[in-house]
Amino acid sequence: MGPVAIGVIIGIIVLVLVIVVLNIKIVPQSKAYVIERLGAYSTTWQTGIHFKIPFVEKVSKTVSLKEQVVDFPPQPVITKDNVTMQIDTVVFFQITDPKLYAYGVERPISAIENLSATTLRNIIGEMELDHTLTSRDVINAKIRVILDEATDAWGIKVNRVELKNILPPPEIQDAMEKQMKAERQRREAILRAEGEKASKILVAEGQKESQILAAEGDKQAAILHAEAVKEAKIREAEGEAQAIVAVQEAQAKAIALINEAAPKDGYLTIKSLEAFAKAADGKATKLIIPSELQSLAGLASVKRLSAFFVLAKQKRAAEAGSSKNFSCLFVFILPQKRRFVKSCNPLPRVVLSIRRCFEMSNMTALVSCFARYYHTKTDEAKIFDDPLAGEILSESEKNAIAENMKNGIAFFDPNYSGGDPLGRVMNGFIAPSVIARSAFCKRHMKNEIRLGARQYIIAAAGYDTSGYKIDRDIKVFELDRPEMIEDKIKRIDEAGIDRENISYVGCDLGKGFIPALLNAGYDPKERTFFSLLGISFYLTQDEFARCVKILFENSASESALVFDFPNDRNCTREQKNRLLAGGAGEEMKARYSHTDIERIAGEAGALIYELADSGDIDRDFFKAHNEMKNTEPILAPEGVSYCLMVKKDGQY
Repeated sequence: MGPVAIGVIIGIIVLVLVIVVLNIKIVPQSKAYVIERLGAYSTTWQTGIHFKIPFVEKVSKTVSLKEQVVDFPPQPVITKDNVTMQIDTVVFFQITDPKLYAYGVERPISAIENLSATTLRNIIGEMELDHTLTSRDVINAKIRVILDEATDAWGIKVNRVELKNILPPPEIQDAMEKQMKAERQRREAILRAEGEKASKILVAEGQKESQILAAEGDKQAAILHAEAVKEAKIREAEGEAQAIVAVQEAQAKAIALINEAAPKDGYLTIKSLEAFAKAADGKATKLIIPSELQSLAGLASVKRLSAFFVLAKQKRAAEAGSSKNFSCLFVFILPQKRRFVKSCNPLPRVVLSIRRCFEMSNMTALVSCFARYYHTKTDEAKIFDDPLAGEILSESEKNAIAENMKNGIAFFDPNYSGGDPLGRVMNGFIAPSVIARSAFCKRHMKNEIRLGARQYIIAAAGYDTSGYKIDRDIKVFELDRPEMIEDKIKRIDEAGIDRENISYVGCDLGKGFIPALLNAGYDPKERTFFSLLGISFYLTQDEFARCVKILFENSASESALVFDFPNDRNCTREQKNRLLAGGAGEEMKARYSHTDIERIAGEAGALIYELADSGDIDRDFFKAHNEMKNTEPILAPEGVSYCLMVKKDGQY
């Protein structure tokens, strides 16, 4: 066999191999091949490898079995009320039968577009404009059903149809916007009117209750005053009767003793002179001496008697500022003794009375708790609601504190002219300070917990109840003297209040308290919210600055601290608070300027986030109350400021 023949054979073999390779078809996933044999449909190849007969079979169409999306351009449609709108649709479809898709219709996508346009016009033509805008789901469902039925013959399954945009004419859009604006304005007017109505009703109800309570208070005050006057007159009459009896008995005994002693004439003469001494001090300008007293010279010399007698009338005239001369004989001089009576401040009586009722050393904690209870119970327009305060105090304690506060009205309000003395003392002087600091603390406590604080520490907690009303996943630590904590736990348990998340730490804030905190479970790496309310008053500036610094040194970044402090304004109410604290044995030691507070923050590595005075507190917390009860406003205490400090995070 020659070389030519061999070349021909090799060429034939190569040609056959090429033809075989070219006719091996691999159908990928989610594809289908429509095969024709000699121009007629033969079969549909699914996923896998297939062999095509050369020159006999061919791949007529490659069909994708995936879900496809077609976005048709906006179509003009006319509603039932003759409004022309532009609506564009999105069709989601899938080919289910490749054979029907290949041979069913020419240009199937165009067919779907035209079919959806005509169907849309039919549906929208039966609906008004407002119905069209609010019935997208109904329109989508109708179009999908119609298209799905029509495309079954084309091997197409319509899964979803969505109206992409519904665009009314510009003039219709403008009218709709005006209608919407008018409707919003109408709703605003209705809500405003309803709010004003409710406000006036609440104000009227508050005034009604206030007038009723004032009338009842006046009634009770009148009754108590009448009873007091009655009791005083009875006791005065009884005392006078007893005094008369005692004097008469004493005189009778004296006469009996004199008679038994057989007094001499000289003694009787001296007693007569004493009687004349009293007579000379009356209104008479002349004194006539009986002849029986001529023996006076025999008893003593005139010089000696002058040590016992003066011209009484001249003495009284001099005291009255008169220069008139009186003609009067000698009267008996009695030595004049003057006793200095120190003016009595009503405050010590108030404090001592309360301390006699309760063997407690921390009077400010007791009075603060009563103030929160009184505000919660008596004021319907609450600035700070604390129902637990009333459960901690017993009824006898409440009554005793109330009575002693009423007795101290002269100290708090020297110009008090009547009404409810307890309400005047509490709402005018005691409660505002307690409520202001409690409301300030509550606002920042809730915010800090929202920002991530998981620990709440209350220094000098006293009878504070804020830790018993927050989420149980927040750890609460109450710091105070051991005896105070023991008393509080007893009160909490007797009231049946849950204290599961509360840790009590007995310590002295003036000494090292961090070890006690750590032993109680405090985590210095956890973000913490500190309350030092009511503490700065009773520490020196250096002591308070050291306390703040210690807290921030042993806490995580972004930990926050709230406290109140007496500022450098010297006002009457602040002076009264100092006197009240001093009477309770808790002397106020310092005042602070804003410069002092900035210095304390800088030394502690903290930033001042809020510095509020009495005006800020009135605006933030007391405004709503005072607008409702404008005849009985509660004002934040002057001379006291409030601060929120936050530990730096190192980015400043």
